[in-house]
Amino acid sequence: MRRLVGRERGSDQFAGWLQILTESEIITQHRETRFPDEVEFSFRHGLMREAAYEMLPEEDRKAAHYLAGCFLESVGERDAVVLAEHFERSGDLIRAMGHFLYAAERAYEANNLEGVLRCVSRGLACGAEGETRGAFLSLQCVAWFWRNELDHALNAGCDAIKLLSEGTLHWLRAVSMATACAAALGKGQLVAELSLLFGSVAPSRDIIGSYVESNTILLMMLGMIGDREMAELFLSHVERTGGALAQSDGYIRAWMNYGKGRHSNALQPTPGASVQFFRNAVDSFREIGDRRMTSVALGDLGCALGRMGCSAEAETCFREGLAVALRLDEPITIVWVQMLYALLLAERTDPAAQQEAQRLAFSVLNSIGNHSYYAAFAQCALAGHYYAAGDRVKAETEARLALGIFKPLRSSAPVAYLSVGRVLLLNGQVAEAVAVIAEGIELIDSLHGTGGSEIPLRLLWVDALRTLGDETRAAPALAELNRQLQQRLSDIADPAQRTTFLQRHSLENARRMLF
Repeated sequence: MRRLVGRERGSDQFAGWLQILTESEIITQHRETRFPDEVEFSFRHGLMREAAYEMLPEEDRKAAHYLAGCFLESVGERDAVVLAEHFERSGDLIRAMGHFLYAAERAYEANNLEGVLRCVSRGLACGAEGETRGAFLSLQCVAWFWRNELDHALNAGCDAIKLLSEGTLHWLRAVSMATACAAALGKGQLVAELSLLFGSVAPSRDIIGSYVESNTILLMMLGMIGDREMAELFLSHVERTGGALAQSDGYIRAWMNYGKGRHSNALQPTPGASVQFFRNAVDSFREIGDRRMTSVALGDLGCALGRMGCSAEAETCFREGLAVALRLDEPITIVWVQMLYALLLAERTDPAAQQEAQRLAFSVLNSIGNHSYYAAFAQCALAGHYYAAGDRVKAETEARLALGIFKPLRSSAPVAYLSVGRVLLLNGQVAEAVAVIAEGIELIDSLHGTGGSEIPLRLLWVDALRTLGDETRAAPALAELNRQLQQRLSDIADPAQRTTFLQRHSLENARRMLF
């Protein structure tokens, strides 16, 4: 208040006014104050505050907001939105934008996506240009990604990249999240272009953790589209950049383990390593307090354990991950766990599991529609559910929808080939099943192998060829299957897990597996 009325006013006169206003019950003195060595007052009634505010001429209001903002800055006001609003109303839009940007960053760290978007919107409305506008757009991209508004997120990310200096924190975020959107939307060429752009920039020492995170996201997206050469180049880059820091830096350790788990799961015959990488990632994300990525990594761990045949432990991971995701209330985080959990449940024969698989799959589709990477997993789960329920037409429809989405995302496509081939075989359409599965096997061979779903598809391939009576092709298919099985068994150290892996991946189960 003293700053508003001017420093030339005497302390006694100023104190007298405060006393009159207090005794008149216009203002009240707080017993506690947010700032040390300061006395805090407020209007007793909102209507009185508004009336007093409206009495001020426009120029006086602007001056008052400016002085209030400067004072609050000087005493350590922590609410950046409060500061931003004072400077916005004062007309000092540059300072307002700085505080809105800071508030958006803090909202993202707190998993408050609505808060991010509100602050971004207000910052952009202040006339943000150049680097500042790019920074706002990079945060908008991230928030829209986690809300599953992928087209909007991709556009914001690409616009941000054009405005930002290469290698800055916001540039790294824009490139990595735009790449994630492009991959989820099946835009493989854009994934490759953004990856090349990222790869041309050297990391800055002061943001090495963010660089490792962004590098890891690109590594995963390259794995998703099946670009093994580029994915392995990015993997070696992650290890070279962050390897020496991983032991002492939980943030880097978390992202490196998660990226290695995803790479192993997508393109490597290493199921044991996948499980261990994801366990390490979950532990590290918990350690640094990242609830979003703890939930996501628990979903991946559940999937890796399910592929190992450890269904009970997998379900525990899925339930825990889903509980965290629901508390965060972020669509993509929830969907990630739901879509993988639905596949595990749809493999089971008991009615309760089938009903839950259907509920989770519908939840995914209701949240994100029918045309994204996430939808395809839900559609594969629904194909399994519908077949178990005796609705073969719906089963084939859902499986083919998934295959249409997954074809550009080549390391994930075996899941859909498995789903379509399985339905056709069970329907007695053996020749058609053989043709579809052959296409999937050809894809796997062109990628020099994939991770998780290669063995189930090879099992179904042998089953289909034998059912067709084509022993000429069945014999080498069986030999390759056994070679691939042995390669994976050599990666599983735990004898009990080797047993469950073999039990799940047996020819007797060839028509049961969904992922």
